[in-house]
Amino acid sequence: RRWRRWRQARAGKERAAARERARTELARERRERDLLTLDPDFVPADADAVVMQLWEVKRELVGLRRPDLAVQADRLFTRYHRALDVLDEKFDRREVTYERARGLVGEVGSGAAAGLGAMVALVQGSVGLDADFVRERLEREAARIGGTEREALQRRLALADETERRLGEIAAGNEAALTALDHVAVAVSRIDTGRGQPAGATEQALQELRRFAERAGLYGRQQ
Repeated sequence: RRWRRWRQARAGKERAAARERARTELARERRERDLLTLDPDFVPADADAVVMQLWEVKRELVGLRRPDLAVQADRLFTRYHRALDVLDEKFDRREVTYERARGLVGEVGSGAAAGLGAMVALVQGSVGLDADFVRERLEREAARIGGTEREALQRRLALADETERRLGEIAAGNEAALTALDHVAVAVSRIDTGRGQPAGATEQALQELRRFAERAGLYGRQQ
């Protein structure tokens, strides 16, 4: 019996190591060129509220051994930083257009960061749900598992699967925020500020960013 417990413990460690390797590889695959990275060990200098949110999310996810999710914070940080840089380059901070665009970018960034924060809560709540172990037991020991134990294992598996599904939904929502910020950065970078007014493409991008922020706010209130 002691030998069996030792083998089970060793198998559990091997599964955990395999999962971590797979997640690290997934994070590497999702890493984009010119990606800015937040160091989870050091508080970012001169960080605003959005950047601090993202840093805290990344630190938590790295601590929970989910580098595949932590990279989402870096991706959002990169888009947010890029959008603000373009605004600073193209507009005077005293302009109404700058204030409006800055506010919208901040709103989208904050909403997306809060969404990523929900990832942390989900992962924390699922610590200990070893889905691979449960699947293996259900397959390997199907004939020996009693009805009550089988039902309990199936519930654990369903919880783990539901958690990963919700994490995927949040990641998909983050992609929408990235696209909205990309759109604004590209549109603003193309305008000719010498004309004194933003080009139509910029105004359209800001309108879309505003609508995105409104939809994100409504979605958040419904959860």
